[in-house]
Amino acid sequence: MEDLLREAKNAIEWSFGADVAYLHLKRDGVLGLPVGHEGDWVFPDSFLAVLRREGDVLFRGLFQRNASLVYQDIQGADGDRLPPQIRDPLRAAGIVAEVIVPFGAGSEMFGIIVAARMSRGRPWTEAEVGAVESVAADVGRGLHHARLFEAENRLVDELRGVDQVKSDFLATVSHELRTPLTTIAGYIEILRDRTAGPLTTPQQQMLDSVDRNTARLRHLIEDVLTLSKIESGAFTSTMRPVSLTEIVSADVAALQPAAAAKGLTLIRQDSDRSLMVSGDSGQLDRLVTNLLSNAMKFTPEGGSVSVGTGCDGGLAVLRVSDTGIGVPERDQKELFTRFFRASNAVEESIPGTGLGLAIVRTIVANHRGDLDMTSLEGKGTTVTVRIPLLADQQACQPSPDVPVSGEGRSA
Repeated sequence: MEDLLREAKNAIEWSFGADVAYLHLKRDGVLGLPVGHEGDWVFPDSFLAVLRREGDVLFRGLFQRNASLVYQDIQGADGDRLPPQIRDPLRAAGIVAEVIVPFGAGSEMFGIIVAARMSRGRPWTEAEVGAVESVAADVGRGLHHARLFEAENRLVDELRGVDQVKSDFLATVSHELRTPLTTIAGYIEILRDRTAGPLTTPQQQMLDSVDRNTARLRHLIEDVLTLSKIESGAFTSTMRPVSLTEIVSADVAALQPAAAAKGLTLIRQDSDRSLMVSGDSGQLDRLVTNLLSNAMKFTPEGGSVSVGTGCDGGLAVLRVSDTGIGVPERDQKELFTRFFRASNAVEESIPGTGLGLAIVRTIVANHRGDLDMTSLEGKGTTVTVRIPLLADQQACQPSPDVPVSGEGRSA
């Protein structure tokens, strides 16, 4: 706003032949010293109080009527029309001709422009007055936009602060949850090893349920921690040669018990090649786990989830398909947005945070890859990820599509 006022002051002084141009901005409801002339105002400091007291009602009335004041001979007859407490300082300062134009936006007056000449024989012409009025109108609009912009910036800063507090809170809570979760997992392992004594069949079933929910909670904590790292810029990738095929194989083996417990068929269909990529093994493991867990979550009992790997030219291809509930077409564009959940998943009260696929998208981007999704509501979903193979691997032909019972992909 200060820059805008100084530019307007310079334009009036240089372009319109004013000896001085004073732009008084209202601060805390009262006129302040002229912007750009705070140190060389031609009036005594006491004149500002007079201007505020005598001019406030007058200036607001002018602004409401969209009018201005023009004095062509303050040293003569025109000055006699002014109150002595205003006239005398003007004459003492050598002001001869003066234009006063209020500026603002809507019904709010922001301040006044005073353009003055200090030599006789230079009256303000109608065109010059109109030009000053035009500048005043532009200043009013410009200040209004500047205030909106500054208010928006303050709001953005406040929201960023709130978002940072939220991220810090999530990171702290997630770290704190890891310790008791590790303890729970450790005791589950001890009980399964029967170190504390034999288990009955009902006890074993209860223990299996505890173990599944422990894994689910661990997965949720890892998602929250990963999101926190992404938002803070700490989510970096350590690239080294890694076998995508081996990662998929390990993740499928780890999730087979959960699939069996839900009554799902987990099908693995890989190419004969060992698909070597330059990647972060931890992140790629997270990618595969998220896609498989997502597919299993949204596939009803009796359905199937298929995961296949192959290659297409210089790209390693990972494809995860399911026969689950699918994604409504209206929701598909937002599916990889953090915290977004498909409407049918919400309606069916299927638990979830909406973080898994957002994390998948970030991991794929970190590996210079791409992904796409096809889905039919009520039929299933297919997610395809493509990541560049290592440069020393020979290009290969496109892999055949993974057989699936339905098309598409889950939310």
